Amino acid sequence: LVQLRTGHAPLKKHLYDIQRADSPICDACEIEPETVLHFLVDCRKRVEHRLPLTLALGRAARSVPVLLNSPEALSPLFQFIARTKRFKSVFGDL
Repeated sequence: LVQLRTGHAPLKKHLYDIQRADSPICDACEIEPETVLHFLVDCRKRVEHRLPLTLALGRAARSVPVLLNSPEALSPLFQFIARTKRFKSVFGDL
């Protein structure tokens, strides 16, 4: 959670900035840089993973500040992250 809040999560844009990735582009959609906003809200390839998050939070699921700070959002947020398996290589099963 802290890494997502600070933008220092192991997402492609951050890894590219610290020279740990060859490209900042999202591996899922291959269109935009994989930032926290892109990963949590915008990536078109993660819509299916995001659906339960959207059902749980409604429009608030499109707000990064709500997702990262609201106590009600934490459980659905971490369920979304686990469904994407995006951080599995770094953190294992979440």
